[in-house]
Amino acid sequence: IGVDRRKCSRQVPFEVISAGFPRTGTASMQEALTILGYPTYHFSSLLTNLRDADMWLPALDAKFFSRDHSIAYPKDDVGSRKAPSIGKKDFDQLLGHVSASTDVPGCLFWEELLDAYGPDVKVVLVDRDLDTWQRSFDGLVDGIMNPFVRHVLATLDPFIVGRVSGVGVGWIRAITGTTDTALAKQRAREAYQKHYAQVRKAVPKDRLLEYRLGSGWEPLCEFLGRPVPDCEFPHVNEAKAL
Repeated sequence: IGVDRRKCSRQVPFEVISAGFPRTGTASMQEALTILGYPTYHFSSLLTNLRDADMWLPALDAKFFSRDHSIAYPKDDVGSRKAPSIGKKDFDQLLGHVSASTDVPGCLFWEELLDAYGPDVKVVLVDRDLDTWQRSFDGLVDGIMNPFVRHVLATLDPFIVGRVSGVGVGWIRAITGTTDTALAKQRAREAYQKHYAQVRKAVPKDRLLEYRLGSGWEPLCEFLGRPVPDCEFPHVNEAKAL
C-alpha cells in the first residue's frame, strides 16, 4: 500500500537541492549525492511509494494550477510566487527521510525548500546543451502525455497508473502551462531558460554550484565539502532508470 507520509517526520537533515530540470542528468545526480552520503529524492522515488502523489498533487495545485501559474508563463502579480499551502511541516513529512532532492517534482519547489531549511542548504544547478535537452525532453513528454496511458490505463488502475500519470502530467503543466503535447514541447525551451535564470538570480553565489554534465566528482565534492569517492561518477540512463 505504501507509507503515508503525513504520519512521518524528519529523520535526517535536509542539505542539498539539485534544482535542474528533468533530463539534465537528474538520475546520475541522485546516485552521486547518495554515494556522497545524501539520500536523495527523485521522481523515481515516487514509484516506490505511490502515496507520495497524494501530497505532491495538492502542492502542485497550490503553487501552479489554482492560480493558472507556470514557469513558462509566471503570474508576476503574486509576490514571490511561492505556494501558500506547502512549507516546512509538509516537507518534513514528505521528504523527511532524505537529505537532498533532484528532478521533478522537487525542483519545482526549490524556493519553498530554501525557505523551509534556511541558509545552510546548498543548490546544485545542472545545465545541459539546450538542443540536446530539448530532444530528450520531447521524448519524455510524448511518453507521459500518451492518451492511452492518461485516459485508459489511468482509469483502469487509478492507484498506480493514475497517481504516476497525475504527477507526470502535473509537472509538465507546471513547467509549460499546458497539457497539450505539441504546445508543451514548444514552450519547454523558454521555461528552461526562465527557470535557470530565476535560480541564478535568487541563490547567493556561495551557495550555488553550476554543474555541467561530464564534470566528474571534483566540483561537486569541493562544493559540498566531501572527499572524492574512489569510483567513477555515475552515468545513469534516465529513460531506462524509469
